[in-house]
Amino acid sequence: MPTPKSDRMNFRVSPDQKAMLERAARLQQAGVTEFVMAAALREAEHVLADRSRFELTPERWAEFEAALERPAEVTPQLAAFLATPSVLEGQ
Repeated sequence: MPTPKSDRMNFRVSPDQKAMLERAARLQQAGVTEFVMAAALREAEHVLADRSRFELTPERWAEFEAALERPAEVTPQLAAFLATPSVLEGQ
């Protein structure tokens, strides 16, 4: 059962933008709201996916796994940074 819709979003468009959305919705045999929601949700999924997952070829995946398996390398700069007291210490 679909979740009932209770929230509303309002936004303004130019006459040209509205006409384009209406034409595209008609071609998809959808209402403008349905068309705009589908397009907006596709784009939102794309943006969020870019932040939460990535795809690699099998070769690049093997390189990635190998890098994860290597022991951490302690550099002098990292050691110095980690030895620096935090601004939160003493609070």
